[in-house]
Amino acid sequence: VLASQLGSGNEMSLAQSGSNNQALLLQLGSGNAMTVSQTGGDNQLSWTQAGDNLSNLAISQTGGQAMQVTQSR
Repeated sequence: VLASQLGSGNEMSLAQSGSNNQALLLQLGSGNAMTVSQTGGDNQLSWTQAGDNLSNLAISQTGGQAMQVTQSR
């Protein structure tokens, strides 16, 4: 999955189950929210948010996955 949102007040939610899933998520703007859930093995997640008033991180992963998270003002 490759998803990007530009602007303010966006919401993104992703749920993946199974093995070998990949997700690259990007939000640029203020007041955005993102939640992610991955279940299964060998999943990968790259999550980037930039802006003001971002939501608290909400990430759930089970199994042996790689994750990279960046959240900046």
